[in-house]
Amino acid sequence: MILKGMMTVKIAVVTDSTCDLPREFFDAQENLFMVPLKVIFGEDSFYDGIDITSREFFDKLKTDSRHPSTSQPSMGEFLEKYQEISRDYDQIISIHISSKLSGTIESANLAAREVENVRVEIVDSFSTTLGLGFLVKLALKLIDSGKEIEEIVKILQETKSNVDVYFTVSDLSFLQKGGRIGKAQAFLGSILNFHPLLSLPGSQGEVMPLEKVRGRKRMKEKFSQIIKDKLTAEQAAWLAFLHGDAKERGQELREYVLEMEEVKNTELEVSETIISPVLGCHAGPSVYGIAVVTGDILAE
Repeated sequence: MILKGMMTVKIAVVTDSTCDLPREFFDAQENLFMVPLKVIFGEDSFYDGIDITSREFFDKLKTDSRHPSTSQPSMGEFLEKYQEISRDYDQIISIHISSKLSGTIESANLAAREVENVRVEIVDSFSTTLGLGFLVKLALKLIDSGKEIEEIVKILQETKSNVDVYFTVSDLSFLQKGGRIGKAQAFLGSILNFHPLLSLPGSQGEVMPLEKVRGRKRMKEKFSQIIKDKLTAEQAAWLAFLHGDAKERGQELREYVLEMEEVKNTELEVSETIISPVLGCHAGPSVYGIAVVTGDILAE
């Protein structure tokens, strides 16, 4: 909330269900709203994180012979949400999954042009999971500090290039079937006895191949080196450990990374999440990895 002259300007934040922020976080933020994507098994459709939890999704994946697909929110769903918010807020910052991974931003843009009585600024995160979640948290922090919407959007656009997601899977078929494999297509058919190390850089907004790594121990070392390089000379960082149906590997990675001196010497906020059903559709159950954002703005 900011004061403009004698008038109070109230700013809300809208995101989507791929941000992977926990339900408790949403419950604690009165000016944060969510528009869910959908997960589809054959004729059965579920609102991501509402009709089906991540745990229920991964359990269903083991027993349902139908390969799941996903669907972005419609323009109408965004319009309805913006109109609902306009009753209590003057401005909206709507931050969403990378436009190179989903058409969600397109629906949000169409709705923003139609809605009346509220200003809507759309931010393409060029990320997803807690990479997107980090930008949502930063937006809320900047609103609380009293910054105006123009400055907040500018900071988010600048910060997103410092947001990176690194992950690995033992099965690339989910990324391939979902059409979200990006330049990692080059790894298909060539990872026998290797695991692919992939990235989703906030400067690119699509899945990129880093290298093929042999063995879990070597993979942990690679993740750790990446984080070490990211944190060198940084004052502050937010770090998140992500996993699908591979919690044990995610926790193993967390313990390994948090032992590094560079991590201990940085002002760090650490979180952990199981990815959303929609992301699980595209990455598969074997996925685990790290999301990180750095920058002095995090320490202010």
